[in-house]
This record gives sequence, structure tokens and C-alpha cells, in this order.
Amino acid sequence: MGLHLTNRVKGINFVNLALFIALFMVSTSNAQLQPINKEKNVRGIELIGMYGYQFGGSLNAYDGKLTINDSDNMMFALDIPMRYGMMVELSYSRQNTYLKLKEYGTNITENISDLAVEYYQIGAIKGLPKGKVVPFGQFSLGATRFHPTASNYSDLWTFSVTLGLGAKIHINERFGLRLQANMLIPMRFSGVGFWFGTGGASAGITADGFLQGNIMGGLFIKI
Repeated sequence: MGLHLTNRVKGINFVNLALFIALFMVSTSNAQLQPINKEKNVRGIELIGMYGYQFGGSLNAYDGKLTINDSDNMMFALDIPMRYGMMVELSYSRQNTYLKLKEYGTNITENISDLAVEYYQIGAIKGLPKGKVVPFGQFSLGATRFHPTASNYSDLWTFSVTLGLGAKIHINERFGLRLQANMLIPMRFSGVGFWFGTGGASAGITADGFLQGNIMGGLFIKI
């Protein structure tokens, strides 16, 4: 039985991703940082570490339905304050789990490999200050890596988008708690088209994806 993982998801061009991140950071470099407490030299840049639980998701592959088992996960992030209550966030998250396959036409399900799921994201957070508690919404995009540990399977890279809601609870000027829930959307690009006609030209990309989700909690420190 062969499982053609590498033929099911097209890889992302990481040169383009690196250029995008560089251009994004240059475009926002002139935004004014917002001091939180000048006397204590707290600029508002946040370092975040969180731990939680991630729901795996599933997708159709060559030989059957692949399911990623639910398991714990962790995330590390750097938030940079900008104007109008916005923050730019760079984040990395990892889920250590395993991959199951249910063969088409049968009820046979087997564990086929341990699996690491990694998200590399850049995005924006918008908070609504309400005293010590700050509710926020979050959006990011980037790349997701699926890394099976079994030697006969290869890594998969996909473009991904995340959406989230959460809250920051300030303990003092420097420390606080952060709680959030995210919807994670790795996307599989399935086709690209370009058309010419009397009315001009048009282009389109079709894609499908599957959903993951997580709930997390942790700490942040302002520097």
C-alpha cells in the first residue's frame, strides 16, 4: 500500500515568503512604537509563551482519509506595538501528534506515523483596552509544515491562514496572562488558470483546505 503524501499538497515558495516578510517589516518600520511606561523603560514589545490543546483535522489523500490526532501544542511569539492599538506578531507553534489513515472502501484505520505540525506565521493583533483586561482579535498568514517521522514519508509544506480571539490580563506593567482560541486553515492549492478574451484577461486560483483549531493559555512579558 502506498501513501502519496507529497502529491497531494503543493509546496510553498519560501523565497517568495521570505521576500514578503521582509517587505512587510520594511513597510511598517516607520510606524511609531507606543511607550507603555517611560520611567521603567517598558516599550511594549511582548514576548509570549503559551501551551494548549490542538484539534487535528483531516483531509483526503490518495489511499484514504488522513486524520491528525488531537493533542497538546505550544506557541512562542513576538508582538511589536504599532499605531492605533495594532500589534505585529511573529509566531511559531508546534503540535506533536500522530497520523491515522482510514482506507477507502474499508473500515480499517491504522496509525502510520508520528507527526509534527508546525505553523510559521506573521500577522496583526488588534486590542480593545478595558483596564487590565484587553480583548483582542488576531489574523495571520504564513506556512505550515507537516513532518512525519516515518522514513518513507516526506514533509509537506502549505500556505496557511489563522484567525483568533482572546484576551490579555495585565498583572503589572511588565507581566500578564494571555488566553486565546484559534482557527487554523492550511490550504492546498489545486489549480491555477489564466484566460484571454475579447473583454480582457483574467486569472484565478482555486484552493481547498482543512480546519484545525486550538485553545491556549500562557504568559507574556513586556520589554
